[in-house]
Amino acid sequence: MIASRVSFVIPVYNSEATILQTIQSINTPGEILVIDDASTDKTPSILSDLGVSGKIRILRNPANRGAAYSRNLGVRESHGEIIILLDSDVRLEPDTAELVLKVFDQNPGIGLIAPTIRYETQGEFYPEFPEAAQYAGVTACLGIRKSAIEKLNILFDESYAIFFEDTDFFIRMRNYGLKFKFIPEAIAIHRDRLIREDNEKTYYLQIRNCLYALRKLRGIPRFPHELSWKLYAKYLVFGLLNYAWFNDWIQAAPRSTKEKILSKFRGPHISNKPLWPFHILTTIIKSWIWNLTRKPLCPSKK
Repeated sequence: MIASRVSFVIPVYNSEATILQTIQSINTPGEILVIDDASTDKTPSILSDLGVSGKIRILRNPANRGAAYSRNLGVRESHGEIIILLDSDVRLEPDTAELVLKVFDQNPGIGLIAPTIRYETQGEFYPEFPEAAQYAGVTACLGIRKSAIEKLNILFDESYAIFFEDTDFFIRMRNYGLKFKFIPEAIAIHRDRLIREDNEKTYYLQIRNCLYALRKLRGIPRFPHELSWKLYAKYLVFGLLNYAWFNDWIQAAPRSTKEKILSKFRGPHISNKPLWPFHILTTIIKSWIWNLTRKPLCPSKK
């Protein structure tokens, strides 16, 4: 019965270090659908071996299209009544999928379900604070009743590629009135946060997509999600801390000052990739031009 009910949809890009562990953590019978977003590492080889074994079904994008496109493709191609979206660096605890299915069975009016998501050693990924458990906020591990999103035509806006596609999805979900439930006893483990190597691309996508979301979702209630012009300004300012001139200053600072600053801005905000101020400005202008030449997909209102 369960085998025909649940599809695990896993978008993957260059995840050779984690994808096998993610797939092996699924012990609930069902369809495992992996969408390879044109990976350039050993991920395709790992998936091919698993595909031959019949354990998974593989879809391959001919070019890198982003998480939004890959999730949409997986949802459309899936056969299960329940879909569990799973990032390629997340693994499930043994009873997590069963708990999600049980709660869906007990609550036919629920459209989305999220478990607790924890980093391996860095604390909570979701919910970051108690109030966050009242609303869906991440797609790293998310249960979806397929009939609910098909009826409401809620899928991910592929214009984003990555960054803010999930925020956009959840804001539209709330606007439609789709109900959500958090299951604290169901656990998923997220790989610890890593420093991003290509912070120039990250900075561009964050400021580009934040502006696009603000334009697209204008007039639609966005609470409790943080999307705002204040957030856009924060991305602009914090993005400047990605670059080499800031790192050079950090390295020259006294040890106590260095530790204090790094503790506040650690993680993806710090990069050793050199980028001069004029390049930062052109990155911002490029994001504006992209927005000026793109009409946002109009979200349906309730």
